[in-house]
Amino acid sequence: MPAVHEPPPRTPLTSGWEAVRANIFPGLVVQALMLALLLAYYFSPSVAAALHAMAEYERLDGIAFVVIATILAASILPEIFLVLFFQRGRLRAENFRNLLFTAPIWGFDGITVDYLYRGLAVSLGDEASVHVVAAKICIDQFVYNVLFAAPYGVIAYQWKNSGFALSALRRSFTFE
Repeated sequence: MPAVHEPPPRTPLTSGWEAVRANIFPGLVVQALMLALLLAYYFSPSVAAALHAMAEYERLDGIAFVVIATILAASILPEIFLVLFFQRGRLRAENFRNLLFTAPIWGFDGITVDYLYRGLAVSLGDEASVHVVAAKICIDQFVYNVLFAAPYGVIAYQWKNSGFALSALRRSFTFE
């Protein structure tokens, strides 16, 4: 009987490279859109005025704006990109199920980030100096992200990927 040739197991490096190849174009599109918005802010008075009005609305109304903006940026736009770049423009029922999960998850995350930065503005100041911005980034990346944001995201998606089984959610809070 001839030997069955099995492909070698995938390494983390192989998986990472495949992810880069799959996401490079959508990532470059996002970067181009951000660059276009930045340039529009500096070179178009109407865009600058609209963005300033949004900032003022966020300052006055706070949480409603934060939730809407976060859901748009972290839930709706990624799902649109998924449909456009990986599903050839075809909507599926799964896209709507994804939005039902991601919108509240990211909306809550937006609230926590907003409160984090409001607290940091009170404790560290709200000027855009190098030392204040650096301190805020360090607290965000090395305290908030490590102690809350990353575990929250991992646990939420683990729960979703387990079919919302409560047993999987409970296991997330153990050392097994």
